[in-house]
Amino acid sequence: LAILCVDDAKVRSLAQAHSGRKLTYGFSPDAELRAISVRHEQGRSFFELVLKDQSLGMIELAMPGRHMVQN
Repeated sequence: LAILCVDDAKVRSLAQAHSGRKLTYGFSPDAELRAISVRHEQGRSFFELVLKDQSLGMIELAMPGRHMVQN
């Protein structure tokens, strides 16, 4: 299983060329697993996690930063 962040142009290209099992993630609207409604407050990150247009719920991280949400 290849897990690929399609927010990166080179990885997106690899994802498109990969014919095996894969899961794409990121902030991009076409990512299979994505974070939406991202916000940062008081040193924390909050976002909704969506898998193929189905909400998996709200997530709270005890650290700020868009890159932390992406990780």
